[in-house]
Amino acid sequence: MILMLEEKGFQITTSQNGTLWTANRQGNTYHGASPVELVALVEMHSFRGDNWKATDQEIDRCMSQYPGLS
Repeated sequence: MILMLEEKGFQITTSQNGTLWTANRQGNTYHGASPVELVALVEMHSFRGDNWKATDQEIDRCMSQYPGLS
């Protein structure tokens, strides 16, 4: 995961105890508890753009379709 982010041009840092990972590129900074979370955030932003947050309607639809998420 880290290699993929580095190949995309991200600078990766982690806290001393490894509980916070950060990816930074061109003024965009992402924080996660693991490299997997960083990749998910980077890809979500890449796919959905700056308005990446789900709307209430999208959340409702998802929760109805996948009841085990609640």
